[in-house]
Amino acid sequence: MQRRSAGNFRYGLCFAAFAAVAVFFASANAEQVFVKAVAPLDEPRGLCLDIPGHRSRVNIDAPLVVHTCKWGLWNFDERFDGDALAKGELRMPEYGLCVGVRAPAEGCLL
Repeated sequence: MQRRSAGNFRYGLCFAAFAAVAVFFASANAEQVFVKAVAPLDEPRGLCLDIPGHRSRVNIDAPLVVHTCKWGLWNFDERFDGDALAKGELRMPEYGLCVGVRAPAEGCLL
């Protein structure tokens, strides 16, 4: 596990067996990315980190899940800040959130 502190933010990253790659795409404000599983497994569109819910039902208090990548659809709940990712931080600019761990243990929730 890796932790970083900056101001009031505490950053953490805990992936159990989820090898990921950032898939970049341009937005109006900054470069944003999907955090996508390297292997497609059983989903040809790929699997991405996702906040549960959709549009007005997004639940920012719930742990992240792995979900079908939403190419060409509304996907703000799967977008991460590319510049922050390069620094080892998982920021979700649409929601003003940073991903952190709930406990410093294997299998922890994000």
